[in-house]
Amino acid sequence: MSEDIDVVIKEINQYFTELNFNKVVINGRENFEFKGGYYSLSKADNYGYFLEYAKTLDEAKNNCYEDIEAYSGGFKTEELTGIIKNDIKKFVVGAEGD
Repeated sequence: MSEDIDVVIKEINQYFTELNFNKVVINGRENFEFKGGYYSLSKADNYGYFLEYAKTLDEAKNNCYEDIEAYSGGFKTEELTGIIKNDIKKFVVGAEGD
């Protein structure tokens, strides 16, 4: 896959940066470290997107991610990125103990 990075993934990666997550490239894939965990948005060809989490750097290196949430590709880009951003606030940032 030598195509340009997906626009939704690009926007969410930028959002992780805006939240001051640390960008770490692992196995050629952008991850964002926050409080020792590694977060990434991936795309499955025939489904949609997955917000993923690895508990440790070793798990990320071994591609052992857990899905936080799955998203259908049937939304408009702006709507989908808004939903994913809200979930990052709710499940990742908000999980640190409101």
